[in-house]
Amino acid sequence: MKITISKKALCVFLLIVLVWCIFAVFRQEKTTESLPVAQALYSLLKPYAFDGIEYLEAPPDCIRLFRYENQENSSWLRKRTVAVLELPEIARDAKNYFRDMRTLRGGLFLATKLTWDAAWSGLYIAESMDSEVAAYSDGILMDNIYYLNTVPTVFS
Repeated sequence: MKITISKKALCVFLLIVLVWCIFAVFRQEKTTESLPVAQALYSLLKPYAFDGIEYLEAPPDCIRLFRYENQENSSWLRKRTVAVLELPEIARDAKNYFRDMRTLRGGLFLATKLTWDAAWSGLYIAESMDSEVAAYSDGILMDNIYYLNTVPTVFS
């Protein structure tokens, strides 16, 4: 049995592979660039437990850490400020790399991508990683820094 592929189909396939490779290289370069920023953020944020951050315009170069809490007699959650911190100089361009951050099972999760179905992808920094977090790992980037892929927002 002979399989034939048209030149047009082969060109489309090769174009898709090329675009995918360029995307993979770009993602790796951007991830590698962000490692010193991620390490500085980990040092700064390690003492706090929080569900997300907001980049503040005033005061400049600051972030607000917050937790979601239940309101009494309501089904709505409210944001409670955990801390407002000034970013160290090395981490001042964090918003160019990370869309959000949160603590996750003894580590810090820095989202580089948030999907429409509320899944996070990004860097995870922890001294040790449990097996449930490891299930989302796409590999280790450096000592104690991992890339996690499509972690559901509700995973905690």
